[in-house]
Amino acid sequence: MFANFDQNPIYAGFGGFIVLLLWLQLSMLVMLVGAEVNAELERIRDERARDRTAVLGEAAADAPARPPRHARRPRADAGTAAGDPAPGRRRTCTRRWSRPWAPPCTSPSPRPRASRGRARHGPCRPRPCRPARGDRRGRAGRGGDRGRGDRGAGGAAATPAGPAGTTRPARAPLTGRLQRLAGAVTPPPTVPGMAKTRTRARCTTCGHVEPRWVGHCPHCGEWGTFVEEAVPAAGGRAGAAAGAGGGSRVVAVAPAGPATPIRDVPLDAHHRAATGIAELDRVLGGGLVPGSVTLLGGEPGAGKSTLLLQAASALAAGGRTVLYVSAEESPGQIRLRAERLGALSDGLLLAAATELPVVLGLVDAHGPDVLVLDSIQTVHDPDLGGAGAGGVAQVRHCASVLTETAKRQGMATVLVGHVTKDGSLAGPRVLEHLVDTVCELAGERHHALRLLTAVKHRFGAVGEVGCFEMTGGGLRSVDDAGCLFVGEAPDGTTGVAVTLALEGRRPLACEVQALVAPTQLANPRRVASGLDGARLGLLVAVLERRAGIRLGDRDVYASSVGGVRLAEPAVDLALCLAVASSRQDVAVPRDLVALGEVGLAGELRLVAQTDRRLAEAARLGFSRALVPHAYTGEAFGLRVDRVRDLLGALRSGLSGPDPRPRDTSRRPAARTGVTADG
Repeated sequence: MFANFDQNPIYAGFGGFIVLLLWLQLSMLVMLVGAEVNAELERIRDERARDRTAVLGEAAADAPARPPRHARRPRADAGTAAGDPAPGRRRTCTRRWSRPWAPPCTSPSPRPRASRGRARHGPCRPRPCRPARGDRRGRAGRGGDRGRGDRGAGGAAATPAGPAGTTRPARAPLTGRLQRLAGAVTPPPTVPGMAKTRTRARCTTCGHVEPRWVGHCPHCGEWGTFVEEAVPAAGGRAGAAAGAGGGSRVVAVAPAGPATPIRDVPLDAHHRAATGIAELDRVLGGGLVPGSVTLLGGEPGAGKSTLLLQAASALAAGGRTVLYVSAEESPGQIRLRAERLGALSDGLLLAAATELPVVLGLVDAHGPDVLVLDSIQTVHDPDLGGAGAGGVAQVRHCASVLTETAKRQGMATVLVGHVTKDGSLAGPRVLEHLVDTVCELAGERHHALRLLTAVKHRFGAVGEVGCFEMTGGGLRSVDDAGCLFVGEAPDGTTGVAVTLALEGRRPLACEVQALVAPTQLANPRRVASGLDGARLGLLVAVLERRAGIRLGDRDVYASSVGGVRLAEPAVDLALCLAVASSRQDVAVPRDLVALGEVGLAGELRLVAQTDRRLAEAARLGFSRALVPHAYTGEAFGLRVDRVRDLLGALRSGLSGPDPRPRDTSRRPAARTGVTADG
């Protein structure tokens, strides 16, 4: 039927009638809904108007009358005209005001003011005369109140205005948009001495503080790291002084004792508690100092808990009381580890707690000589508002309370801190300024070597390094670390050289290996493991340009033995010897150590503490040393070869008269067009 609308006019008319009927029904429905909505809005508007009228009426009945403008307190320096009820006026008129309760003005007007072609103040105004600009300034502190009368602290005051005793109609002192719409609202009562609780937002990543919560930290660039924390109100003498003086002044108090000349200050005898672990005592300067706070950090799985459990057992075996508080593991897990390590002792007390008040209660109950807390990021104070355990505020607060307790009781305290995702220790360096000693335990996860370094130590030297080997029975001290970093390659192996690297103040013998292989790539590869990759590319370029070693068509691979990371310039000469040895297929003598930095001009530069490195090489049994010509120190029984440049070092360190490659054929012209001789 609908397909024949364009052919049969009857069908077309019937369809139009149906559409018109539907449109009329829809229109009537919309009108009905609109009428209902308008009626509801009118009802709500009428109720609000009645409520506002009732509130305004009650406020006007309760509030005292407001004085007229001309009857307010005059300025002290303003003149008073005879017969003028409003002293200090500068612009008055003779015409009576439009309000019946207002008195007339008798002083003449100084000049007329024209507005839109007519006199606005001809000899008078149809409204009360206003004072000049100098009279309208705030009277609260400078002689005026800027048109607010005497309502300053006590609200509106009723004052007779006219000569007949009439008063101005009372008006409630309304403030704020809501009060102007709904009427006067009585402010809540204020308790004297009650401070308003203030909050601020602190970034849990970097510690940046903002007055309110924001989603993006402008300091470190992280998102969603801000947490709110309460700001303690100022109280006591300092708060009273600030409130009285209007500033942040602090009241001076009498000191506990006078200042003492520095020569008369007694020296405190620190009886260190040796842990029984030689490498740990080396880093700590002999052991733990009573009352000191030590922070031990490192990557997950480095062995922090294992090392501290071994040290706690050794201290307990020596007659000291050690309290080991674990906030991460259960006591059963720690017991199993202690059995595996052989660290069971009667003087070692074990507890599990995650709240700071519980930890302090354990300390007060047992009075230990040493406290080990594993870890500081999992302990929190429930009385401190804001973020939970691990937040910047919680970590700083818990560490400060534990530090104060350790100093007061003379208890050596060791805190375990984890490395965060940005590489910092236990947060944005909020703990390193509170504690006395900061130690870091580092090592590759797939290697047995662990290095313990002290980056901050108030009771000893900074830079000592302790070497440990991870075994099935825990961490074992390694007195001679050279065996871990020097491989067991047979004599005559090419591409191997030995150097002495400094870890803190301790020289370690390290072996550098290199492999040079032909390549079919247009850009040969330079791969470094445990070494600086950019430094490897630079030394390859120096070898090719200054020493004539052709490496443009070869891949170069270099690595360090034992998983140690070598980044200091003293490794340059040994790395060049290893690369040239692999390229020429000539071995470096096994009794030779190489020390020196290689410059871009091919010169050799002296490195720091060369004498300490040579002394360690002599102790380890090496007989020859290759050093820069600038070294003039002691030889320590070694045969020292002093050379000026890289070419001379290659001639002295490699067997054969000339370290240049024997193949003198030209390179393919399609690649570089440069001969092998440069």
